[in-house]
Amino acid sequence: MKKIKLITLMVGFFALFILGNINQPLVHADVKYKINNVNVDATVNENGSLSIKRTIYYKFNSIANGVYYQQNLNSDQKLIKPEVHISFASDPHTDFNLDKTNSEVDFSYKLSNTQKGYRFKVFVPIIDGNKLKVTYSYVITNA
Repeated sequence: MKKIKLITLMVGFFALFILGNINQPLVHADVKYKINNVNVDATVNENGSLSIKRTIYYKFNSIANGVYYQQNLNSDQKLIKPEVHISFASDPHTDFNLDKTNSEVDFSYKLSNTQKGYRFKVFVPIIDGNKLKVTYSYVITNA
């Protein structure tokens, strides 16, 4: 009799555990990628600013919603004239400039001023196996 009560109790707890977690969303934030190459072109301008063109080549081994890039600056510097260009190696039709936005719309980017500089957040749907090239172009004042 005690054995039956114990089994019934265990099944009841197991059922409550399953039912209690059935609506929990599956969160998986572990993005697997590799940076294959980084190219940086920098030009010192006559006014003391620095024009930067930074291209980063990513290879993804998982799905992702985009990529980030942080440009650190001194407190007297600013980042101006930002542009972001992307292309996928697997699809030549995805070779274009992204729009700057404050929303998180696919194929756009957001630029935030942080305590250390500026953060680019690029919104682009990525699937396992994608090779993504992102080019960030901008000017740093008081370089």
